[in-house]
Amino acid sequence: KAIDDAKEKAEVLAKDLDFELPDLGRESKKIKEKFDNMKCSETYVNEFEQRAAYFPSIQEIIANDSVKGGADTIQAIQNQIIKLYLQILNQFNTGSEIHNIIYSKLSEKLDTDDHKRAADIFICYTVYSCGIFNEKK
Repeated sequence: KAIDDAKEKAEVLAKDLDFELPDLGRESKKIKEKFDNMKCSETYVNEFEQRAAYFPSIQEIIANDSVKGGADTIQAIQNQIIKLYLQILNQFNTGSEIHNIIYSKLSEKLDTDDHKRAADIFICYTVYSCGIFNEKK
C-alpha cells in the first residue's frame, strides 16, 4: 500500500513538474539488458520497478536544485555507491547480491528506516542512471 501511494504521488509530482516518468523495468531495453547481464532475479526487477516511482523526485532535485545542495548531495551519494560497487563487483555472481551488499554497507552508517529506504532507492537510481550494472556477469 505504501509503495502504491508513493508511486501515485510520484506520478502526480511528475505531471505537476511536467516530467515524464522514465521508461523502466522490463519494457526498457537498456534496463532489461542490465538486468539480464547482471543475472538479476525477477524479484529484484519487481523491487527495482517499485523504487522507480521515486526517480522523478530525484530528477527534479537534480534539475532544479530544489533542495539546497541537493544535486551535489545526490552526486556524492551516487559516487559512494559506485565506489562500493567497484570494490565488490567481482566478489558476487548477480546484481541482486551486489545490490544487497551495497545496501548493507550503506545501512551500517544510517540511523533511521527512512534513511535506509532512501539508500535502497538511490542504489536503484544509480543503476538507472548508468552509474552501475554496466558489466556482464
